[in-house]
Amino acid sequence: MLTPGSLETWLVCAAAVIVGVERVLAFWKNHLREQPVPAQTYVTRGDCDKIHGMVKEAGRVQDEKRQGLYRKIEELRLEVKDDMDSLHTKVNNVDRAVAATEATTKQISIQLLNLEQQVQRLPQS
Repeated sequence: MLTPGSLETWLVCAAAVIVGVERVLAFWKNHLREQPVPAQTYVTRGDCDKIHGMVKEAGRVQDEKRQGLYRKIEELRLEVKDDMDSLHTKVNNVDRAVAATEATTKQISIQLLNLEQQVQRLPQS
């Protein structure tokens, strides 16, 4: 059976052991383990310049592609405009032809009506 205060004593001892182990692991991690050469862990000015050059080159390539797309879009826009102009011309021609046909049809209808009236005036035999 536990005596009063013995549980607290065990808990304090367990906490002390845990803190001690944590400090030993931290010391090993920071001091005893083999550390890499600083040049391998840090980015140097030359590395930054190289990365910056790569980023600029990628941006230049993207700009060239974007300009190519803009040129292609403009070409397509002009082509569509030409096609639309051609369609407008054809529609206008068809519209004029329909108007001329309507006028001709109207004249023919008037002539037929006149002929029909003349036929009705003829004496019946």
